[in-house]
Amino acid sequence: MKSESLLKIAGGFSFFFFLFHVPFYWMFNWDESLASLNVNDWAIVMCFNVICIGLLFFMSYVSFFCAKDVMDTHLGRSFSAFAAGFYYFRIAAEFIFFDEPDMVVSSIVIVLCLIPALLYSMPFFQQNRVGEKR
Repeated sequence: MKSESLLKIAGGFSFFFFLFHVPFYWMFNWDESLASLNVNDWAIVMCFNVICIGLLFFMSYVSFFCAKDVMDTHLGRSFSAFAAGFYYFRIAAEFIFFDEPDMVVSSIVIVLCLIPALLYSMPFFQQNRVGEKR
């Protein structure tokens, strides 16, 4: 399968995570569950989720509509490295920040993050150098 197609699949995963993050406020009942936080901590959680939503949308957009550029430019490869790192960090965060994770949920999160992490790593394993014609 072509590397550009693999990036588009990674973009599909990013889009799935984008859609998944949008309803977090309601899905996790943040109105009540975050009520014990002080105003600044509540704002930090909300800001990070909104930023994550935007970032995931951007990652999916670039993966779908700029896959060739991701494969063929230094900036594209930098994007791909960032996107891969984003998902690798999310996997690490599963072990770092969750005290007693549900093993089934945790395993699903790890697998669903590992797939795009590996796919976004693909530009570093292709044969041609940046800027060469394929």
